[in-house]
Amino acid sequence: MYGIYETYVCSRCAGIYLGAFISSIINLFISKEVKLSTKVFILSSVPMFIDVIAVILNIYYYSKENAFFTGLLFGMVSFFYFYNALNNLLYELKEEKK
Repeated sequence: MYGIYETYVCSRCAGIYLGAFISSIINLFISKEVKLSTKVFILSSVPMFIDVIAVILNIYYYSKENAFFTGLLFGMVSFFYFYNALNNLLYELKEEKK
């Protein structure tokens, strides 16, 4: 059948993975340090949280597009937090060796 695609990952998770991948590519070309605040992380997760709650409460039906784009937003922001935490860890390990 045409138009039906099966994946091994849900749309939201695919969005998260793709968002993290896009952010990593952007990070390769723009080596500017990003200042992170908890507000940005929370604001990026709010649309995803609202989408999940709205579907659970049957406010509207599950939409692969909504799930994908909310995951994409969250994945793009989450990558920078992960990257920053990894850099901090490597810096601390380097300082311990000295």
